[in-house]
Amino acid sequence: MKPHPPAAGAADILVVDDTPANLHLLGSMLGKFGYSIRPASTGSLALRAAQRQPPDLILLDVMMPEMDGYEVCLQLKADARLKDIPVIFISALGGVDDKVKAFQFGGVDYITKPFHAEEVRVRVSTHLEMRRQQLAAGRKSDALALLVNLRTRQLAETNEKFAALDQGQSQLTAQRGQLDSAKQQFLRFIAHELRTPLNGLLGAADLALAELVSGPPTAEIKKLFEESRQRLLLFMEDALLLSHAEAEGGPVAVSPLDAVLATAVQECRDTAAVNDLRLGPPPQGLGRVRGDAYFLTRAILRLLETGIKFCSPGGELTLAATPLAHEVVLVIRASGHTVPERFLPGFFAPMANGGAVTPRGDLGLSPAVASQIILRVGGAVAIQNTVPGGVEIVARLPRGTGEMPPAAG
Repeated sequence: MKPHPPAAGAADILVVDDTPANLHLLGSMLGKFGYSIRPASTGSLALRAAQRQPPDLILLDVMMPEMDGYEVCLQLKADARLKDIPVIFISALGGVDDKVKAFQFGGVDYITKPFHAEEVRVRVSTHLEMRRQQLAAGRKSDALALLVNLRTRQLAETNEKFAALDQGQSQLTAQRGQLDSAKQQFLRFIAHELRTPLNGLLGAADLALAELVSGPPTAEIKKLFEESRQRLLLFMEDALLLSHAEAEGGPVAVSPLDAVLATAVQECRDTAAVNDLRLGPPPQGLGRVRGDAYFLTRAILRLLETGIKFCSPGGELTLAATPLAHEVVLVIRASGHTVPERFLPGFFAPMANGGAVTPRGDLGLSPAVASQIILRVGGAVAIQNTVPGGVEIVARLPRGTGEMPPAAG
């Protein structure tokens, strides 16, 4: 007998019986209900067929020569890929002991001959649905485990960042007195109050999205959620960086600018790639400048991300530098779009750019974060439009006391 022509997306059923008439009957019967049927006339053929392509369900005759149905079922259950496939035994033996033995060997149901079409349909559809629900539950469990691991990593990374901020704050506490201690406590409170509900909200949303049926509408919803999630996380980090930058006081560190630029450019490469942009290499041989390396890296990264918002697809973002005796002048050039004139005067003010300043959306707090960090070390930052289109962001970073520019050549 040839396999019954399968319907699109039909469940795959392996029918095992040494009697050709039974194979034909079951194949015709189940084919009318829209299932895809694969026949096998011996136990060994059935095992090879299942191993080559695991079916959704197996109808297995008990009494067969060479290898009976019980032995076939035992071998199926010993295979990790096949052990969870539901097996329905079929037999002319209808005694209680026969049915009990079938269940003991791993069967999920038992159909006696002669076959009744409606009984076969109901039993097969019932166990297929149970199998579908079992697989769906497994996928949800895997998705939940993946979500938990993802959230754990995100929380660990966020906690490391805040620990670095808190460590920098705590080193200055003795010199600042009670006022600065209160600022630190307030910032830690903000960090906790933002992180905890936000991660819970995002986790619940991920679980809800996992329940949606796959398709174009679901893909669009998931894309929108991911974009919104990234914006929320970026806004939270920017808000905390801005708060720390405004609260900073006391001595200012001195950091190697080469390492700062290399790290910022490396962290920005994925964002540039996603936006179909080329990101040039960072300049080197610039010496040291005032500022903590972590905060300076965040500032340069935010300026690079701001430049990306003004680039056209396929464009290029470049970073150049001029080392001078008392400062280093960084220039970020983005080719593509310009800043609307009305936004130029207050471009780096907090919350000044809440609207859609660029074709790639609003700028959030990123310009303000970069500006506050650079102002904190005695530097300055500015932006201007270029011709024929694009922007040029200029950051002036002062050198530390006694620092000398790198030797020429």
